[in-house]
Amino acid sequence: MISIPKEKIVKRLCRLARRIPAILLERADPDGGGKLGLILHLPADSDVEICGDGFNSRTVKVCYQGLYYFVFAEDLPG
Repeated sequence: MISIPKEKIVKRLCRLARRIPAILLERADPDGGGKLGLILHLPADSDVEICGDGFNSRTVKVCYQGLYYFVFAEDLPG
């Protein structure tokens, strides 16, 4: 299930070395259920908060400027 947390739990902070693709998570219902939104790019030198598992083993959930996204784990530094 795709969900948007009610309270953000930050597992790790990182700064992006380059621009990376990201899938926006949109709220689908008031109980925190989410759906996949637009595919866009997060800018280089951005600070993102890793805050959960992704929708598969290759992705993670991150928070950037108050919004949640799925990104490929291989695109994140160290």
